[in-house]
Amino acid sequence: MKKLTLLFSFLLIATFCSAQNESSQEEYANNYNGFQRNRGNYPDTAIGYLRKLALIRPEAAEELLHESFAQSFIQRDEEEYYKDPRYLAQLEKMNMTVDSVRSLTKESKKNANIILKKLQNDTNPFLKDLVYPIAQWKQAQEYINLPEKLSAIGKNYLNYLQKTDDFYTQRKARYGLMIAKLMYNNEKLRPASDQIIKLIYNNLQDHQITADPTTISRAVKEKRAWYRYMFAYCNFITAQDAKLTQDQKLGYLKLAYEHSPDILDKTVSHAYFYDMHLLFGEEKNSFEAEYLAALGSNEEKFKTIMAMSMNNPSFKLKAKALYSGKINFSGYWLSEFNKKFQSA
Repeated sequence: MKKLTLLFSFLLIATFCSAQNESSQEEYANNYNGFQRNRGNYPDTAIGYLRKLALIRPEAAEELLHESFAQSFIQRDEEEYYKDPRYLAQLEKMNMTVDSVRSLTKESKKNANIILKKLQNDTNPFLKDLVYPIAQWKQAQEYINLPEKLSAIGKNYLNYLQKTDDFYTQRKARYGLMIAKLMYNNEKLRPASDQIIKLIYNNLQDHQITADPTTISRAVKEKRAWYRYMFAYCNFITAQDAKLTQDQKLGYLKLAYEHSPDILDKTVSHAYFYDMHLLFGEEKNSFEAEYLAALGSNEEKFKTIMAMSMNNPSFKLKAKALYSGKINFSGYWLSEFNKKFQSA
């Protein structure tokens, strides 16, 4: 009898926990989707959903703002889209006109600005902190032709970064790099831009995750992928400095290639997907092409691609195209592969 009572108690607890989990998941989905549905037309309603989401799932509120919402402030040449036949064909399928899209875009941008401004002054310090990097980047874009004001934004953001060692939360490194990019081509602002990039570079380098990939959680895999991609990007932009020697440039491009998304990173590609689009305006999954293009002779390229193919067989075809040896390439590749792993 005691056993039956105990079993019944466990079943009651399990049922209660299951119901709570379902309710929590439903509440999360309702608030997450509520923000997304309303932010284009009803900013106050959207903020209400976001506040509720921040209370039950703060990490989801952060994800929502820095993945989806942040894209509202990308400055695009929208007229180019309206000239693209593929884009126009999509509009036709959706029974929409260019004028209707223009109107929707204008309204959506206006409301995104309202949401951002209200969150900057929100009574919840968590939400205020969440949008600070977005607000700084947005303002920097507005000051692109006002060097003194852009310089002040750069200094403020540098001070902001210097107060913490965590550049992952709120994607602080992403916005710092985008602000630095806006300052980079102005001769007077270049030193401040370089300072921001250097600080972020060192932080990303220090936070590379080297734990055994088979033992880490999904959340750590996501951080690993993000830190690797952002460090690759930092090396890529550093390599563009015209004052570098060829060897220095190659060194940075090699690091950019080596920290490009690997097989594990690609299983959690959402971790850097939005950074990729915000930094480049398009998908850029690897810095391999830039590294190979900077190499000199075909012999150098062949050696490099062969080394790459030891870890990623997709490079075998590229190595084969540059191969000039007398023996069959497949036999040569297998021999080199065996040598590498026997010595390891």
